[in-house]
Amino acid sequence: MIENKQTSQPTTSAPSPCKFVLRSLSVVEMLKLGKGIQSTTTPIKIYSFDFDTMCWSNTTNVVDFTIEEEPFGVGGFCKAFKSKSIGKDFLKNTWVVKKYLATAIEDIQDTGQTIEQHTKKVVQMHYLSRNIAARIEKELKDSDAIGMFGQTLKNNKVFFGMIGDECITIEEFIEGRFKKYVNNNGNICGDQADHFCQKAECLVHYSYHTSKKELILLDVQGCNNILFDPEIASKSLFADNQELLFFTGNL
Repeated sequence: MIENKQTSQPTTSAPSPCKFVLRSLSVVEMLKLGKGIQSTTTPIKIYSFDFDTMCWSNTTNVVDFTIEEEPFGVGGFCKAFKSKSIGKDFLKNTWVVKKYLATAIEDIQDTGQTIEQHTKKVVQMHYLSRNIAARIEKELKDSDAIGMFGQTLKNNKVFFGMIGDECITIEEFIEGRFKKYVNNNGNICGDQADHFCQKAECLVHYSYHTSKKELILLDVQGCNNILFDPEIASKSLFADNQELLFFTGNL
């Protein structure tokens, strides 16, 4: 007679599910993982402007950027560096970090301004230009004329930031061919047959009349319908932020 005997086996707990999420990697990314990572991030303190109080906030949002070592462009005032960020509000875009040239710092200080004052005013002018363009778009939509006018002009995003004690601006990188439509003296310098140049002239005209001849938008330039680095001519530019206040509204 044969007895069936059950042998006890050591009990083992079920393995914990793996939390690793498989991500598809390109060949370039695979090669990079096999090398030492040398790039480092730079923390930038970003200041915000409050349209309700017309004041710059004293509190900052610190965001890490990976800034390329060599500038991709050098102008009369700044060097421009492409950069990327893993910050929540900066993740999806390529950005441009602009740093002042030593000669530009001297020129700015000769006007009696600090570099911080000048940089904040640059960003304020950009906010104003952006708001003027947004007002035109709103009026066109309200009057059902947007279809006839077509694509409107817009401004890229710009922020005031500091790397240590150095004042910088952070702007959205715009891909495309740069064009200047209206010079900083008000002269048309673009191709007047170009519909974007015509819309830039319209933007300048609109800024002058809607501000009751108190200011005018100049140095209108960019890539197609995206504008950047504007100038504002005014009787007393941002002396008490009244020009900026006039245009802000709820836009």
